Amino acid sequence: MKAFRQFLQSVLSDLEEGDIRVLVIDLLKSSTHKAVTSIFTEYLRDSSMSELAHNQYRLFGKVVRKLTDADGEAIELLRGTALGGVGDEALDQLVGILGQIEGFKLPEVRTKIAAPALQVVPIAIYV
Repeated sequence: MKAFRQFLQSVLSDLEEGDIRVLVIDLLKSSTHKAVTSIFTEYLRDSSMSELAHNQYRLFGKVVRKLTDADGEAIELLRGTALGGVGDEALDQLVGILGQIEGFKLPEVRTKIAAPALQVVPIAIYV
């Protein structure tokens, strides 16, 4: 259990390394589209991001990538992390093992955002 805890701590520290957080945003006017953006926490008024979590806000930014259903592409959420090089099958097995631990409730784990989606470089966030 100690080795497992150390593994999880190293993965979490890698995913949270630096001051960048990746947000997956549900767009209000379109129930099918999602937007993915990277936020530098040093520019936020609240670095814990509690103002943004589960709230409505306006994001002003530049769309740098638009995925349509015809593309067959997805936005990789783990790109640039230690888990980014791990294959989908290994990740599915890891999530399956974690889900079998008694008393361990794991939310849905998504490592990719499929089309239709937008990748946005943020300029300003209006809360």
